[in-house]
Amino acid sequence: MITVLKGAGVKANTIPTTGQDATIQGMENVLQGYQCGSVYKPIYIEAQAAVALATILRAADAGPPTS
Repeated sequence: MITVLKGAGVKANTIPTTGQDATIQGMENVLQGYQCGSVYKPIYIEAQAAVALATILRAADAGPPTS
């Protein structure tokens, strides 16, 4: 998005934008005034939640146990 804004000649501090993952480029954009902020989210927390959800959904889809 910011690359598009820069390419269109939009000046810094004109359109409020934010980013995700706190990349080096994102931090440079913040310092240059093209981005208001960024959020860092550790991927392992999201991965653990995805595995937990997949496990629950699979267990519910397996049907009743047979003996």
